[in-house]
Amino acid sequence: MIKELTPENFYRCKRFSQDEILNMEALAVINGMNPGRIFVDNGDDPLPV
Repeated sequence: MIKELTPENFYRCKRFSQDEILNMEALAVINGMNPGRIFVDNGDDPLPV
């Protein structure tokens, strides 16, 4: 099931390397530099897709 992370939980996606996420805007959202929303497959242990 798809779940939206709250901004205070964006840190759960920081373990993804820049090699896995090629979109600079997505990295900026994960790092809190740009506003945005993050949807994941598993809120406790998200995986890059």
